[in-house]
Amino acid sequence: MIGWLKGEVLAIEKDEVLVNVAGVGYWVALGQATRQRLGLEIGKKAELYIYTSVREDEIRLFGFKDLEGRKLFLSLLSVNGVGPKAGGALLDQLSPGEMVQAIQKGDYKVFTQVSGIGAKTARRIVFDLTGKIEPLQLEKESSPSAQATLFAGGQVAADARSALANLGIPDKEADKVIQSHLKPDITINELLRLCLSDLQRNGSGR
Repeated sequence: MIGWLKGEVLAIEKDEVLVNVAGVGYWVALGQATRQRLGLEIGKKAELYIYTSVREDEIRLFGFKDLEGRKLFLSLLSVNGVGPKAGGALLDQLSPGEMVQAIQKGDYKVFTQVSGIGAKTARRIVFDLTGKIEPLQLEKESSPSAQATLFAGGQVAADARSALANLGIPDKEADKVIQSHLKPDITINELLRLCLSDLQRNGSGR
């Protein structure tokens, strides 16, 4: 499996670059915004971390600036409904730091700014990855005050899950109601109040 490439850029298409590595050309999926950040141009050197996507009818390489981006890409692929193409688009249009911060704050709307990502998928990304993502590049992209409050959303969601479990709410039902109310800067008390109100209204409160 190819994990890293270094060579000369031979051609650039809309969402791909052709990299010459020791006389072999590799097409690598790489969005326009990422190419611009890397300063890639025909005739210049490219150094990319790679994810190799293998399907029945296709083998495709996806390129990343660094290992942090590749790790986040793999985490995105674990979310139901997010494939390599969508994951690549997310990392092209949002930095790893922006995505991690949005996940930890419960701000799903950040992801809806990316073409092809609707509110349902955005909510799923935030919900599925809350508490599972490392801070990655945030030391480079966030102020100390932002870092200090970064994990509030993730902790609130985790505490709410635990509280609802203690009340006998099935995990699937708890996950659904938490996801519907999770938002930036929500407190645990507010989240639980909203969740319990919904569950009681639907006859699920214990």
